[in-house]
Amino acid sequence: MKLHINRFAITALTLSAVVVAVPPTPQSLATAPTPVVEYLASGYTSGATTWANTGSHGVLGNGTAPTGGMTTAASPAQVVFAGKESSNSDRVTGTIGSTALVDFVSVEMWLYMDDNGSTQNTSGSMLFSWSEPGSLNYNVYHYSDTLGFNTFDSEVYGIDAANLKTGWHHFVFVMNDNISSASGQKIYVDGVAMDLTCRVGTCRASTTERVFNSSGNFLLMDNDYSSPVWNAKGKLGEVRIYASEITLADALAK
Repeated sequence: MKLHINRFAITALTLSAVVVAVPPTPQSLATAPTPVVEYLASGYTSGATTWANTGSHGVLGNGTAPTGGMTTAASPAQVVFAGKESSNSDRVTGTIGSTALVDFVSVEMWLYMDDNGSTQNTSGSMLFSWSEPGSLNYNVYHYSDTLGFNTFDSEVYGIDAANLKTGWHHFVFVMNDNISSASGQKIYVDGVAMDLTCRVGTCRASTTERVFNSSGNFLLMDNDYSSPVWNAKGKLGEVRIYASEITLADALAK
């Protein structure tokens, strides 16, 4: 069957009622809105210390990998994150520029999660996080069967990820800078809007930690809190970051 996501078609195989999506070719790009940052696996060289950004911010958003870099694999093109290393752990640092006037940030990933989020740390790992010394720490968190938004305020608002591990899936994480509503955050998986629930803590309606850092600095597959112990294990086919909200219509792109 065919799923239509972000204005391109992807082939999907159904295995034991679980849809396993296959990442698109690099030229299969979303057309609207325009991503600020875009990393394509085909644009990364194994061991490289940078990952070229083909999004609208050009050099500003070029990702910097630690010394040693990540490895790559083919069929499909993918950047492989080991999830457990030393201070030169697999991670990518980048920026989308100032978020001072930004209300929404959406992170789109073709992602293959290789474990239950605890290769490096039994408490979980971070797929995306804001990175700025002394800033509040809002991020996308993976632990066991939970995948969602962690505000470092003793709460995780998200979804059951039991059937999303060890397979390729298309994710869109929509972060809302409106601190008055946890429900303003959204997750789409393979073009389907997920029902989010409070999976850890009380997920208060108001929290001072559900905010972006103003510099727009971010980390992929890690977090700077007690780094490097939050590394995520998995493979990335594509990553796009938007300084806007990805809607259900965008995710389906019919």
